[in-house]
Amino acid sequence: MHKKKPKSIYTSRSSYSDRAKKENESFKEVIVPVQAIETALLLLNSQEDAVLVTVFKNITEYARKQDENVEELKRLKLLDLLLEKKFYMTSDAVMIRRFATYLACTLVESMDVLRDLEPARVIFILGICLEAYLMEVDDFTLEYLTVIINKCLQDPQVANEMLQKSDFLEKFFMQVSSTENPDILWQSFEAIHKMLLLLDAEKLLAFSTLPTFPIDRVLCDILNEFVDIRSAALKIVKDLIVDTSDKSAFADVSRCVFTLQQLTQLFCDYAVTDHGNEAIEALATAMRTEKVTQLFFEHNFFDRIMQNVAAHLLEYAANVKCKVIWIFAENAKYEHFLQRIYEANVTDLFLDCLLQVDPYGPAPYVIAGLNRMMKNPNAANRILQFYEAGVIERLASIISQPGIDIRTREQAADLIGNLLRFAFHDTAHQLLALQISLVLGRIFGQQPQDLSIDFLLSLLNIIEQLAQNEDYREILGESTLLTMNIALMLKNSFATAILVNNIFRCLCTLADEAPVRTVLLSHYIAPSMKRGLKSLSNLVKTSVT
Repeated sequence: MHKKKPKSIYTSRSSYSDRAKKENESFKEVIVPVQAIETALLLLNSQEDAVLVTVFKNITEYARKQDENVEELKRLKLLDLLLEKKFYMTSDAVMIRRFATYLACTLVESMDVLRDLEPARVIFILGICLEAYLMEVDDFTLEYLTVIINKCLQDPQVANEMLQKSDFLEKFFMQVSSTENPDILWQSFEAIHKMLLLLDAEKLLAFSTLPTFPIDRVLCDILNEFVDIRSAALKIVKDLIVDTSDKSAFADVSRCVFTLQQLTQLFCDYAVTDHGNEAIEALATAMRTEKVTQLFFEHNFFDRIMQNVAAHLLEYAANVKCKVIWIFAENAKYEHFLQRIYEANVTDLFLDCLLQVDPYGPAPYVIAGLNRMMKNPNAANRILQFYEAGVIERLASIISQPGIDIRTREQAADLIGNLLRFAFHDTAHQLLALQISLVLGRIFGQQPQDLSIDFLLSLLNIIEQLAQNEDYREILGESTLLTMNIALMLKNSFATAILVNNIFRCLCTLADEAPVRTVLLSHYIAPSMKRGLKSLSNLVKTSVT
């Protein structure tokens, strides 16, 4: 057993520190009042954390006071200094990194990126942000960096640059999937949406199926408590849900069902508010694929929507009342659902929205829904029952007004044609009572920018259908304005073979009437026929002969 050696009370030293020398070499603390912002900015070159924190704190307070102060900091090139220091990303002091990125965020947010900065400059800013993002662990600093990144992505060139940064995207997606910071989530969703907008179908598929892409986080946050996050999540859903192929993010049926569940719940929760609009747009977009529409009906989401419509239609915001039928207009593309849609009285919803007085006309999908419902005999007969309510008058008014969306006018012309095919005489009598030949003659005389090829083709089809009846053809032939404007339109349409073909075909149906032949001979029909015979298009040549 060994005895413990007793501790020495006194230890002798052979050398001692020279306190006088140490005191002589030290720099005495300096406290100087700084009253000029220019001086404060110079201190940002300091190597001392305490100095940087103090200066940053004061600059931040200065920036928060008024917008003019932010403009002054921009004039003094504070952003350039912060970029040069790379936001102090290597500093161990988290407050320094927070202050630096907060101020950079404030400066960038006050700018119009597309107007105030050259693309190369924005790409440089983005590069510094991405470098800092990869190193950063602090939640607040990441938030400020995300805001700057999202702002930079307003420039498509910059967004395209970021798509190439695979190392950044991996961390970015993982951060989105796990963050509890609502501002990071919102800004990140907006950034993802901006990137998705740049991609074609093939690249969109590859991007959205990356292993770390946060699709499930996006779907969960459709019902987020914050409206901005909900809106941003819905943008991504609308970007992606149009592709439900076997390799897409929505290949999994259970994910499609969950998405429909989330969107339906969102609609039911917010239908009576303006936010119901966004849920409707997302649901309508989802209905563009038959796979999702099938699930929509199979899992009774259609019934849930209809229950809400029946219970709360009168409470809906004005811009929601007719927008909800956009969902059903998309459903109606698939004939095997038409009877179920009809039985839910959706046809009446379409008709009510059509007949509403609106100087801008109904949305295109309102009349598109009616066109699709025409394939169901019960729905078609229901539309006929609304003739007394002014359906044909409303359609004639829509096609004649150049201020209405051309897509709406196209759908209205198509619906008139469909109604003529379904109930020829009933519809023709209504049209002739409205002096349809005069209406059409005036439309053909409108400015080219107010018309479209599809619209003109539909109008010509209406004339051809009416002209099948001798009595109706005679009435059409009496309109000099109609024949003259068709002839003038022919003269100016040789750049479009299908339109020329349809005009000649239409004129052939009217040419049996003597007044028509007289007007044509005095309005360039002979030169038009010669030009048609010389055309390189076989379609045009055939239509002339």
